[in-house]
Amino acid sequence: ARRCAWRSANTMRRITHALLAACLIVFACCEEATQLVLPMMPELLANLSFANPFRQYHDGLIPGWEYGGAAMLNNDYVMLTSASPSQLGWIWAAEPVSMPSWEAEIAFHVGGHPLHADGGGMAFWFTESQGRGGALHGQPEGFKGIGVIFDVREADDGSKVEPFVVALLNGGTDTHLSESDQQVGVCYAAYRNLKNIIRARIAWTNGQLRVWLDLTNTGQWQLCIETVNLIDMARTDPQYQLPSSAYFGITGSTRSRADTHVVYSLGIADLSTSEDLDSIVPTASGVAMLDDELRVHAGGEDASHPDHVQVVGQPSEPAPPAALGEAMADAQNQAAHVSVVPPSSTGDESVARFAHELRGIEAAMWELKGQANSSVTMVEGVAVVVEHLSKQGAATQLLLDQLKVAVELLSTPAVAAAVEADAPATSPPASAETTAAVLETVGAAVSALDATGRSHSGELRDIKAMATALRTASGNVDARLRSIDGRVAELGSAVQQLQTSLHELASSESRRSRLPGLFVLCTCAQLLALAAFLFYKSANSKRHFL
Repeated sequence: ARRCAWRSANTMRRITHALLAACLIVFACCEEATQLVLPMMPELLANLSFANPFRQYHDGLIPGWEYGGAAMLNNDYVMLTSASPSQLGWIWAAEPVSMPSWEAEIAFHVGGHPLHADGGGMAFWFTESQGRGGALHGQPEGFKGIGVIFDVREADDGSKVEPFVVALLNGGTDTHLSESDQQVGVCYAAYRNLKNIIRARIAWTNGQLRVWLDLTNTGQWQLCIETVNLIDMARTDPQYQLPSSAYFGITGSTRSRADTHVVYSLGIADLSTSEDLDSIVPTASGVAMLDDELRVHAGGEDASHPDHVQVVGQPSEPAPPAALGEAMADAQNQAAHVSVVPPSSTGDESVARFAHELRGIEAAMWELKGQANSSVTMVEGVAVVVEHLSKQGAATQLLLDQLKVAVELLSTPAVAAAVEADAPATSPPASAETTAAVLETVGAAVSALDATGRSHSGELRDIKAMATALRTASGNVDARLRSIDGRVAELGSAVQQLQTSLHELASSESRRSRLPGLFVLCTCAQLLALAAFLFYKSANSKRHFL
């Protein structure tokens, strides 16, 4: 018995030491990170924002946006590039905007081979022109505007791949942007191959560019980039001057080893007032112990995280057939070992979109009501014009009757003979006076008809303008109705996802309700195993007791 007790105590000490060692290892692998809570985005601009499900957009056309290259529209996301080499995909706003202060939020996913960094990258742009074929992930290096690039690099010893985010500000200088002064900020964050959706918020306010990342999709943000006032630098250095108007866009490209780049949503808000600027002031939610892989590292904080990075875009020359075939084979090998399917949206995100779309539908209904009132007013105006035209038509008919009588009088034989002889007619003075009166009546009738025609032409122009306005209002109403149909379809999808989430929650609760019985069963099984162990180790005299 003493020997058994000693062995049990020794086993417990070993277990305790193992647990303490595991705790020390976990503590060593985790570091403190300040997590921030950012307020909700201000009201998004409808023509500069999009979100899934994308089946809400008729014929795959996103209002206000153009996409092409390798980009494909799925229901849950826009896939800029798939896991195939030498691809370039883009989505750009159709029109440029003049916006001195703005904020953008992107939900995206990047996935590829975990041990190779030559997978290309994606970038968010606010530039003077749309980049659809340049070397810098679709943008030429001499662009003018702001770029935030999500790229990867390999360690010097090739032991790991480290994704990074770099902010570029260029005034049109055609220079290689790696190791250049156009890099105004960089951070390092492991956003590749995560199982959840990644979010980035980018704000340009008062000449300052800031970038935050949410690597866990829980609303806990970490500061990635915060620059100095770049407007002051632009006053003295033309290479930092920004365009007066620019396009928003997102591009992605792949090289020999391909990454999958997808975008779930993009929201743009105009921060033109002081109230909007105050809406992006973050508040600290606390200091959390995060795994080192989920912590955002600032550029220049140590030797392994430099403040300038090598930005590698598309190759200027196409790859030879042999190299392309090798890259395709390597891409197929990656697909066999690495899942490149992006994660799906969660139930919470669907509920949030549900509430946002409800507000959008309410605003659209109010706008429809205003357009209907305007249409009624224009129809009433057209009715007044038509009534006036009917009255003018009666007066015109009366003048035409008078003109007909005058023509009949002028066609008498005496007047006709006088006209042929180019001499006064040999008719009594009364006939001459009658002819003069008739001619005067004809002149008055012609003058009245001319005035009526001018009046009618002006009224017809007014009716044409009203008809054009009615057609425009009708087109706006039809567009709004189509938009509402898409939003209703999205709401149906959100409700279905919510029902699925509730069903999963109910299933988990039912399983949780069975936990006490399972706990009792496991306890009994452990006691039986302990009794069997003691029975085997005990002497014959004690087995009877057991």
